[in-house]
Amino acid sequence: MNEGYISVLNDIASKNATPGGGAVAALVLGHSYSLVSMVSRLTIGSEKWIEGHEISNNLIEICDNGILNSIELAENDCNAFNGVMASYKLPKTNESEIS
Repeated sequence: MNEGYISVLNDIASKNATPGGGAVAALVLGHSYSLVSMVSRLTIGSEKWIEGHEISNNLIEICDNGILNSIELAENDCNAFNGVMASYKLPKTNESEIS
């Protein structure tokens, strides 16, 4: 593990609203893609599984894109929820502001 990964876990564990459940779900998706990619690379590395090489190559490409997408989803979730939290801090002094 590296400092970046530990930093993400510490951010999740913090009292801050983000990253929260949506971002964590997106990161779990990224982990899933990573594991499929790992198995695909192991498959390609073995002549025993030669019949799985073509699909494994396809899966690696899909997973590489999926990993990037999952990170983007996590960032989007944090940005969206930060917007929600900011809206809670808006003034509520009259009916127009309350609604």
